[in-house]
Amino acid sequence: MMERITVQETKKIELNILISIREFCKENGIRYYLTGGSLIGAVRHSGFIPWDDDIDIIMPRKDYMHFIEIFPQEGLNGYKLLSPYTENDCCIVFSKVYDPHTVKMDKEVEKKYWKYGVDVDIFPTDGVPGREKDKQQFFKQQYKDFHIFLALVGGFCFSGNLLKVVAKYIFTMIIKFMGKLGIINANRICLRINDRARQYDVDECQEIAMSIFPHYGKREITNKDRFLRQVELPFENELFTAPGNYDEFLTSLYGDYMKLPPIDKQKTHHLSDFYRK
Repeated sequence: MMERITVQETKKIELNILISIREFCKENGIRYYLTGGSLIGAVRHSGFIPWDDDIDIIMPRKDYMHFIEIFPQEGLNGYKLLSPYTENDCCIVFSKVYDPHTVKMDKEVEKKYWKYGVDVDIFPTDGVPGREKDKQQFFKQQYKDFHIFLALVGGFCFSGNLLKVVAKYIFTMIIKFMGKLGIINANRICLRINDRARQYDVDECQEIAMSIFPHYGKREITNKDRFLRQVELPFENELFTAPGNYDEFLTSLYGDYMKLPPIDKQKTHHLSDFYRK
């Protein structure tokens, strides 16, 4: 019987993975930045958000691809890489470095994808179109493909009012049926999402965004030069790289991110349990 890992143990493993990534990036000249809840945690708590249980980092696309290309096949300090560029049947559009001695039972994806463990999420950031009309079309396409991908790999775990739950269930059933018929394929859609984002070279654009996982849509867009200027922030008694415009970036995503949410909202948004093998 597998041993369940506590939240505090999970955070300790994740921090050790992040430290290994930081040192690997330093050795190889790869830029990385805390992002999402991990960035809020660094700014507001100097570590994890107390009720959060994951770590997110982001890399400019060229750095991200270089990281994947040179990641040791034998593992990095025992940690392994999961990426749509290394796996033919991958349940994510981004990449992860994970502890192979653990298992993640994630209710948000089908059981067949429960093949990785405690992890750190790694996202690429890409350029975005310059014209407003092109931005609208670009994010619309990304959003559509991303939700088709989620329906293909996801489990039947829905939230919202009854009408939304029924609509999501019907949509998911249709997409999964199309997947079984071979009409659509999760890996091809995943690569299509990434390829569309890669059309816009970071070096040639004034603005960038994490557009492969378009949860916040155009609110993800930020000034390239201000974002890529690296600063260091404390996180769990360690120093990690953060975007130079972290306040501007976080405000665009979350509004007044320094204000704590109501008590009933102070809970993880993930539906995962971790175990030791």
